[in-house]
Amino acid sequence: MKLSKLYSNQPSVFHNVDFREGLNVILAEAHLPGDKRENTHNLGKSTLGQLLDYLLLSKKTKSFFLFKNYDLFKDFTFFLEISLQKNNYLTIRRSVKEATKISFIHHTSAGQDFSNLPIHEWHHQNVSFEKAKKILDGLLNWKDIEPFTYRNLVGYLIRSQADYRNVFQLNYQRRQADWLPLIAELVGLDAKKVTLSYKKESLIKEKGNELNLLQTEIAGGRCNLATINGLLKITREKEEKVRKQVDEFNFNSADKEETRSLIDDIDVRISLLNERRYTLTLNKKRIEESLADHEIRFVSDQIEKVFREAKILFTGQIRRDFDQLIKFNKAITEERKGYLKEDLHDTQTELDEVENNLKELNQQRSNKLRFLAEEDVFEKYKTLSRQANKLALSVERLENDRNQALSIDAKKDEILALTKELEVLHQEIEKDVKQKSDDDNSIFCKIRSYFNQIIQFVIARSGLLRVEMNKEGHLKFTAEILDEQDLTTDADRGHSFHKLLCVAFDLALLLAHRDRDFPRFVFHDGVFESLDDRTKENLLTVMRNLAKDGLQIIVTVIDSDIPPRVPGDSPFFSKDEVVVTLHDDGESGRLFKMPPW
Repeated sequence: MKLSKLYSNQPSVFHNVDFREGLNVILAEAHLPGDKRENTHNLGKSTLGQLLDYLLLSKKTKSFFLFKNYDLFKDFTFFLEISLQKNNYLTIRRSVKEATKISFIHHTSAGQDFSNLPIHEWHHQNVSFEKAKKILDGLLNWKDIEPFTYRNLVGYLIRSQADYRNVFQLNYQRRQADWLPLIAELVGLDAKKVTLSYKKESLIKEKGNELNLLQTEIAGGRCNLATINGLLKITREKEEKVRKQVDEFNFNSADKEETRSLIDDIDVRISLLNERRYTLTLNKKRIEESLADHEIRFVSDQIEKVFREAKILFTGQIRRDFDQLIKFNKAITEERKGYLKEDLHDTQTELDEVENNLKELNQQRSNKLRFLAEEDVFEKYKTLSRQANKLALSVERLENDRNQALSIDAKKDEILALTKELEVLHQEIEKDVKQKSDDDNSIFCKIRSYFNQIIQFVIARSGLLRVEMNKEGHLKFTAEILDEQDLTTDADRGHSFHKLLCVAFDLALLLAHRDRDFPRFVFHDGVFESLDDRTKENLLTVMRNLAKDGLQIIVTVIDSDIPPRVPGDSPFFSKDEVVVTLHDDGESGRLFKMPPW
């Protein structure tokens, strides 16, 4: 597939473009005096790439220039003629006002103008947006990127300035899963396994979230199935025992149980808590006394008076030493008071807790004594019935916890199985990478070789394209420029060399797939910008050579980026190569012949 023609229903306002085989140059010239680069800004050379993307059915967005300036462009309808095969052309029709209604028409000759053709004569008329993409995907038939669609590849065929930041990840792509499997497919690796690995990772994460939710839902945080089964057995036995007494209307066992519970459990616990309360109360009193008895009663002035009356010298160094001793003693005292206050707080907290527990246990003791003293069997019947119902609720809660625990164990098994499957996938992907990297006939080795040849010719250095597995089990693609000793260098980190890496990769991709079901065109915006003159000359030579091999290369250039020519030199671009010339001398020089928006 190549581009043939771009036009609109308003030829007097829009600068139509007739693409040619080989190299196509969109040239922006500065005719007016002043800053050439500033004068050639907003002429529309970059807008051309956006229009091509639009007619290849990019999604409608409010930020896109046609809709951001809707009133200016609402009456425009655009047409893109593409060459599918020899004598087989397709024209795509898309308006601004009805951007989600697409029409197609097939024809056998190039250079047609269907801008006035009635809509009912188109072969596919006002097709919905999603359906239109499926139709175009089928007509293009790029089998080399299956199971991906043609839209996944368009970003690498139409590189904007923002897409030179990363060789493999385009500006609009955010997650690895959005682009890395596609790159794997493009370079001939097993993309299905790469895609499946990301799906497995996502599923493991999803199952992990479900596991966390299940664990938080279990009462008291009981997630151990053995513990829950033990508690469930004990509670069921208690419920059965109480139910039996209620059903038989026999409360002798209940009286005995209440008596045993009262003596063996509650009274013992109350006794222990009373002892603990006594100890804590005593400790609290001692701490409070210590805090109250920390006043330093040694006063140096009074001591000095006594010494003076006794005719003993107490001045100078001796007095200073005493003052320092008092100061030091105060510091230690303050520090100790801090510890005592902490102890007092902890003691009071525990004492409050003991008081609350004693209050609760005494209430239970009172209830049990009331039960034992109760002579009305119906009251005992009601009391035991309530107890049985409470135990039944406990059994129900424990059964729910058991079911939750079973679900947790099942979820853990599911996560473990998925993790093992993911590990196997990572091993298979790594094995595939090694095999394809060592096979000179593989697509990856061909792309790697073409990539190096392009870099070598342009800047006389080796270009290395490699892929490896990182610690997370993901593929890591790297494109870099080597130094004179073929060692890695920081040269590829500069903007100009990074742009060169992107261009070399795109061209190598087309070369490696040129005999297969794959597009034959590429659009590079501002490709010569920021490169040195020698690099520009060499890159142009590469593009011309590849154009002779059947590739259609479309570039946009500002005239200030063209290397200077001396008398006798041929022009940097031939007249045949320049398909559109834009300039700053009036509206007629713009892609859209109107004031800038």
